[in-house]
Amino acid sequence: MPKNAIVNSIDNRIGLEIANALSKNHVSVYALTYRKSEYSDSLNVIKSSHDSIEYNIKDIINDISKRGSNSNNSNVDILVNTPLYACVSMLEDTSMDEFISQFNANLFTAIRIIKTVLPTMKNNRKGLIVNIGSLAGIVGFPGISAYASSMFALEGLSECLRYELMPYGIYTVIVEPGAVKSDASLVRIGSNYADNTALSNIYKGIMHLIEHGLNVEDVVSTVLRIIESSKPGLRYIVGEHAYMMLDARKRMSEAEFEELIRRDVGL
Repeated sequence: MPKNAIVNSIDNRIGLEIANALSKNHVSVYALTYRKSEYSDSLNVIKSSHDSIEYNIKDIINDISKRGSNSNNSNVDILVNTPLYACVSMLEDTSMDEFISQFNANLFTAIRIIKTVLPTMKNNRKGLIVNIGSLAGIVGFPGISAYASSMFALEGLSECLRYELMPYGIYTVIVEPGAVKSDASLVRIGSNYADNTALSNIYKGIMHLIEHGLNVEDVVSTVLRIIESSKPGLRYIVGEHAYMMLDARKRMSEAEFEELIRRDVGL
């Protein structure tokens, strides 16, 4: 098991449980949070903001280097990025500020962190970057255009990084679960929700999927399996619903699949 990990962020229940699982396996975990919350003493919790993230990561790298100066333990072995929230809003009702905020939370902050840890990973010629994406990064759904766009972008970023970094012994992995029960805490409703019947139906459909979704442990166990692998793959789909949707897209005509999506989210 690797020695040092950065988890961005434990404000997402998936991130918190990954951090706890790694800590139980004697990994030194640096856990980022963007909120004022109380967390386990076993985690090195760093309160950050999107604007100061590079400075926080550099401080973490310096701390790892100091602690590992007398041992073979001075590398950032693992970086895990998780989405921070999902905006539920029709595109025309979503302001550009809301769109930019969604991309800052789910994509640009992850990019800033990756760019900051890459020099030390490349210098050590090893490392693992695990980006937690979503089924919504493979299949578009109505009412979450900002969130799905950020997840599609994370999917593309991960695939590009996979090829760029493999020559340095660094593996990039994208994990794409279907709806997870803990996702309920990540949903943010758009400001025009009360005036939009279609969006109201979509929200109810999304919450139904989440209520009957995966347990967070299903995602955590997948991540642990990736970490323990000497040569992890690029893409890991998690959950029966995600597999069903991807299989349906292969088998169905476009019209049939569109109707399935509409039914799935309550349109």
